[in-house]
Amino acid sequence: MKLTLTLETDNAAFQTGSELSRILHSLAAKGQWDNLHSYHGEGEQKLKDANGNTCGTWKIVDEEDVELRKEEAPTGTPVTYLQDFRTTCEPD
Repeated sequence: MKLTLTLETDNAAFQTGSELSRILHSLAAKGQWDNLHSYHGEGEQKLKDANGNTCGTWKIVDEEDVELRKEEAPTGTPVTYLQDFRTTCEPD
């Protein structure tokens, strides 16, 4: 399995320099207390910044799923474009 993580760091919370560390520590703590593999198949999980804004997502996927989408995509397509659209098109 593979953890995919996307963060947008353009907002005000990231101006201090410690916000990235705080979010990564939060995700690491979740991995320590919850089994991250239990999120497999649950779709994208939201990441919130210190101001409460959604600033990114993470999810657990099968390595084979990512490789299959790479094979079907045009050469040079970034992996972030190969996500599972069944889980990303649901409303918030």
